[in-house]
Amino acid sequence: MNGLKIGLSAVALIMAVFMAFESAHNRALQEKVGKERETLARAQTFTNLDNSLVQLLAKTAAEKNDQALRNLLADNGVTFKVEPNAGGAAGSAPASGQGASQ
Repeated sequence: MNGLKIGLSAVALIMAVFMAFESAHNRALQEKVGKERETLARAQTFTNLDNSLVQLLAKTAAEKNDQALRNLLADNGVTFKVEPNAGGAAGSAPASGQGASQ
């Protein structure tokens, strides 16, 4: 009976040590995931800013008929077309391509 108590105590001790190590590992993984979430949130912010900037540049290139700006955008994979709006004046369509929202 005494041997059974010692055996069960040893198993309980081993399980407690194992749980402590697993708990520390879990905390480390949670910290890593938290940092990766922060990185993704920052990346999304920059992506939104990038898309807004590309759309603004495309609109400006269309409104001002700026060929140099059109070429710069085209060299970076951004294409757009100018469509007349309801009043007959030229307007710009949303930009598409690299860096632009789809």
